Amino acid sequence: MLKIHQVSKIYQRKYLLEDLNLEVANGEIFGVIGAHGAGKTTLCRMVAGLIPFEGGEILAGSPEMRIDGEGAAGLVGYVPAEFGRYRDMTVAEYLEYYGGLYGISGYRIDRRMQELLPAYRMDGMEVVPVAELAPHEKKQLALVRCMLREPDVLVLDDFYHGIDAGKRPVLDELLHLLQDTGKAILVTSAGFSPLAGSGAFLGILQNGAIAVQGSLEEISEQINQTNPLELLVAENCVGAVEVLKQEETVTRISIDGGRILAGFRGTQEDQTRILRRLVENDVELISFQRRKSDLETAFWKMTEEN
Repeated sequence: MLKIHQVSKIYQRKYLLEDLNLEVANGEIFGVIGAHGAGKTTLCRMVAGLIPFEGGEILAGSPEMRIDGEGAAGLVGYVPAEFGRYRDMTVAEYLEYYGGLYGISGYRIDRRMQELLPAYRMDGMEVVPVAELAPHEKKQLALVRCMLREPDVLVLDDFYHGIDAGKRPVLDELLHLLQDTGKAILVTSAGFSPLAGSGAFLGILQNGAIAVQGSLEEISEQINQTNPLELLVAENCVGAVEVLKQEETVTRISIDGGRILAGFRGTQEDQTRILRRLVENDVELISFQRRKSDLETAFWKMTEEN
C-alpha cells in the first residue's frame, strides 16, 4: 500500500508539486503520466525516500510506515529512469553487490538469484556482462535487484523509456507478475502509449497535482468530453444553427458551408436530445458525431494549455 497525502515540493522557490494526493492499493498498478518537467521523477524520488518534501506525509507498507527524506527503510523498491553504468560486472556480480548493500549474502543471495532470475525471464544469464544487456533486460534486472529484499511498494520512474514497442509486452508481463504478488506499483511515463498494455489505473500529473485519473477508457472519455460536435447538413443549415443556439451545452458554433462545428460540454444524453431536436426541426443530416481525439495528441494539447 502507498498513500501520499497533501505532499508538496518546492523547487527554485516555486511549487513543483502542491498538496498532491495519491493512493495505490496492494495489487494495483498506478501509472502517473506527465509532460517533461511536471515532477514525475521528483515524485518517485520522494516516495523512495531519496529527497525530502514539504508538508503532508507519505505512508507505505502494511502496516503503514512513514517515509521521509532519510530513507524508506526497505519498504520501497526504486527503479530510476536511467540504469547506470556497470561495465565490469556480470548479472550475478551486480546482484551480489546490491545484496551486500541490503545485508543479503552467501547462501541467501544465491538462493534469491535462483528464485528470481527464472521468474523475471533471466534464467541462465548470471555470467552475462551487464553492459551487454538489451534495454528491456536492464529493466528486468533492476526489478530482480529490487525484489531481493521483497519491498511492499515498487516505484518505477519512466519505466518504458527507451524500450522498443515490441519488448513492452515483456515488461507488462512482469508488472502483472508483481501485481499478482500484492505489490503496490507506481510507474511513471511521459505518454499514454507505453502504459496502454499494462492495465494500470492512470493519473495525469498537471500543475503539481493529479488533474485527471481513471482507467484508460475513462480518461479518454473525460478528454473527449471537451471535443466539439460535428454536423454535416444536407438541408436547413439555418435551422440547425437555431437549434444549437438554444442549447446551454453548446458553447460556440462555427459554420463552413454545410459543415458545422459546435463546442459542446454535455453528456451522451444531451447529445441524443440535440439530435432528436434537429430531426424534429426538419434538419436533414448527412452525419452527426462527436469528434474523437487521438489520446496522445489530446494529452499534449491539455498540458500545453496550462
